[in-house]
Amino acid sequence: MKELNISDFGRIIVQGQNRNRIVFAFYQHVLEKFNIRASNKKTIYTPDQWVNLIRWAKTSGETYRVKEMALTDICNYRPLLIGKNWTKNDKGEKVVWSKVKEVHITKDNYNIIKYKYELDEEYKIVTTLKKSRRGKKTAPVADIQPANTTPIKVKNDKYKDLVFMCDSKIIPEEFHSFFRGLPYEQVPTGNDNIAESTDDEDIEN
Repeated sequence: MKELNISDFGRIIVQGQNRNRIVFAFYQHVLEKFNIRASNKKTIYTPDQWVNLIRWAKTSGETYRVKEMALTDICNYRPLLIGKNWTKNDKGEKVVWSKVKEVHITKDNYNIIKYKYELDEEYKIVTTLKKSRRGKKTAPVADIQPANTTPIKVKNDKYKDLVFMCDSKIIPEEFHSFFRGLPYEQVPTGNDNIAESTDDEDIEN
């Protein structure tokens, strides 16, 4: 659950290196350009609630078209790394991707990635697609498959916490079926009958 206030981006999504003036200036630009309504604070309990919240987040004009994703729509793109250079830039320097704060890629030269570790520095360049002996750029055909074919299971302790919140009425009753129906990693502990818990039962810790 998150308390969402669209006008206050910093509270809900700004983390780590994203705490800078450029990002906040971008948020201001989005609010102005796309007429996103600064909604009243709303509590989001289940993923499907985000759909309508985003769809109606405009002050005028046609509502946003929201594409709802199925489990199999989420793909594993790791195969795209195969046969390409992601280790060193064009100067032979190691690329530390976890420290990159800005990237620039164009459609005409999508195999070239310009990146920065700091926003006020010059771009470094990495060419990801290697050349063959004949000088032509080749890339293997990536086999993109769904990342998961079955729902990801919630950790047992997390599931117990969620059911406790249902039993304690912290989560409204209309959402209990969603949380109780989540697949979770069952860890036998002798007295752990969490899956059979009802609203009237106490949970043993």
